[in-house]
Amino acid sequence: MDDGSGIASALANRLQAAGAQAQVVNTITEDADAVLLLDALKPLTSDEEALAVNRRAFGAAKTVAARFARQGGVFVTVQDTGGSFGLADSPGSLSVWTAGLTGLVKTAAREWPQAAVKAIDLDRTGLTAEDAAERIFQELIAGGPEYEVGLKADGERMTPVLDLDSPMAARTSGDANAQEPAVLLVSGGARGVTAAAVAAMAKTKQTRFILLGRTSLEEEPAVCKGIADDAGLKRVLLEQAKAEGVALGLPELGRRVQRIQMNREIAGNLQTLQELGSEVVYVPVDVQDEEALREALQPVRAQWGPITGIIHGAGVLADKSIADKTMDQFDYVFDTKVGGLRALLSVTEEDPLTLICLFSSVSARSGNAGQADYAMANEVLNKCAQAEALRRGPGCIVKSINWGPWDGGMVSPLLKKHFEQRGVNLIPLEEGTAAFVAEALDTIGPVEVVIGGCSADRPTLIEGATEKRWSAELFLPEPSHTPWLNDHRIGGNPVVPAVMVMDWFVRAASAAHPHLVVKRCSNLSVKKGIVVASTNGRPKRLTLTCNDRTDGLAQASLSFKLRGEDGCIHYTAEVDMGIESDNDQVDTIQLPDVSGEPWNWELAEVYDGDNLFHGPAFQVIHELKLLGDQDAEAIFKHAEATTWSHHDGGIDPAMIDGGLQLARLWGIRILGEQTLPTTIGSYKGYGWIPQHQPVVCRVRIERRGSYKTVSHIAWMNDQGSVFAELRDVEMHIVASQK
Repeated sequence: MDDGSGIASALANRLQAAGAQAQVVNTITEDADAVLLLDALKPLTSDEEALAVNRRAFGAAKTVAARFARQGGVFVTVQDTGGSFGLADSPGSLSVWTAGLTGLVKTAAREWPQAAVKAIDLDRTGLTAEDAAERIFQELIAGGPEYEVGLKADGERMTPVLDLDSPMAARTSGDANAQEPAVLLVSGGARGVTAAAVAAMAKTKQTRFILLGRTSLEEEPAVCKGIADDAGLKRVLLEQAKAEGVALGLPELGRRVQRIQMNREIAGNLQTLQELGSEVVYVPVDVQDEEALREALQPVRAQWGPITGIIHGAGVLADKSIADKTMDQFDYVFDTKVGGLRALLSVTEEDPLTLICLFSSVSARSGNAGQADYAMANEVLNKCAQAEALRRGPGCIVKSINWGPWDGGMVSPLLKKHFEQRGVNLIPLEEGTAAFVAEALDTIGPVEVVIGGCSADRPTLIEGATEKRWSAELFLPEPSHTPWLNDHRIGGNPVVPAVMVMDWFVRAASAAHPHLVVKRCSNLSVKKGIVVASTNGRPKRLTLTCNDRTDGLAQASLSFKLRGEDGCIHYTAEVDMGIESDNDQVDTIQLPDVSGEPWNWELAEVYDGDNLFHGPAFQVIHELKLLGDQDAEAIFKHAEATTWSHHDGGIDPAMIDGGLQLARLWGIRILGEQTLPTTIGSYKGYGWIPQHQPVVCRVRIERRGSYKTVSHIAWMNDQGSVFAELRDVEMHIVASQK
């Protein structure tokens, strides 16, 4: 990507001379095999221009992410923050805002294990465009495997490392003689870990705190007084709404309870600070809105005088891979951290600051799958802290604390269990807040500090992407002794159902990672159906092979292949696993209601061996409800004497196959053709499908052509709460299987 100063053109010429295909572009395309981003080397006239470099870099990475994750590629960023990533010399005041590029590269390394990635910091002082291009070229062809490489103008090559011997790594008390701020402006300080840190500081000195937060304080309804738990609050709010004749949906009910609990937490933290002898004011404002923030601070300044310190603890997460994360999600995470810092520095530009303490993250130091935006934002914080420390001198303590996971805060109980099993030390709240106070009072320690996230044998929180291959053998017994196989005959021959293969893949993934949950099974492809003739007493052997990649501490991606005895690949699919989360739940189905007519079919006609060839084990269609030009609906129910097992990490094969049956019936009635599934784009489960209760199944035909249909299938209760769904189900037209 062009830098606008001639370096990109010179580098392209140098690469072409070496036999590579290279061209200078302004936009990255999906088919790129290698991406060299020189965007950060453009002349910068404002911090807005510098910050836009980060967003464009993420957009470029997103463009190639799916391809690079699948087959690899080359992804390199080049910036100029002094050739040492801002650690040794004073970088330009604007270039520090481009520092998020290194966080992007380190996260890409986690998400694209087959790709070659690197962040280069090139000091261009005294270099011509040709000289700069040559330095980059030499690093590309002869540099080492490091993700971060600094190239000084004098020819020195450096790589930043984490100093585990830093005296701050174990420091729990600060310099008592350091000047302490009298008025602290704190973002995110009314709730969570930042609030606990502020309280710890209040114990050391009676300080005036201005706490900033997004939540507006409201008086809670009288009926909620004295009720602590969410369930109790929901109950009384529903009763109140019913008495007032007001319809209160579950989503709005949940939001009201959340607001009440947040208000209580804020009020409790304000009271704690007051009891500790501090004066405190809470200002509900968007920390990114500079004008609103400036206006909100006017009455506080009139009462307390100038601000003498900043603590920036605000932050949000929206974890998704680079490929899946939207630009809006990137902006939400990145801007909360970086936009908040810009506003805080701007509104205090004339204040005599003696403290700037930024809450960063170890993800900035190491990268973390799913957190490109968070890693990038925190890297910007780190380098801005370096620049502020150099600009302000010894009269202002400047710290950027790269926190590991706290025992609390954003770490859920399930994620805490994962950290403990991996030997990663969580930061106890009392010890962490004491370390914060020590850092905020220290005048001689480093600007960037990593606290927590370490184990005895690993220096950082984030485990590197690891990849292994393993296999397992499956044996299919005589079909007559296997109900699910005997009841799935096409043309009279027992054929392994696609849903059974999906079930095997999901179970295998769960067995390989018992502490993770299956997020989805994707791209199930039928390469060649598995016909099981009589085994003559010798079970048919299948081999399941897996490329198993774990990324970070709580994610795994498994690519499966199922082969026959002759080595033929019959099925392929991928399974993604992660930490269980409430965000995985879906309240209502996104498929529209079926608006068709009654089927006018008896069940005896459905399972007649031609329309549907399925035997009793798969006969879950209990009632055909509606049939439309683009959709269908039916009621499913398991047979009373079912032999299926559904409690060991798999799916519900009969119910899921029932959805494919309904799609097949739609094809027979609407198209006049018989179809069979060949590809399932994705399966996602949101909870167990009830065993002996009616289940609604809806099929929506998204696309249809001369030889196949593509549909979305969902299983739900009569209220629309989803149990499971299949997306992008391809059904190909076939000849009659009778």
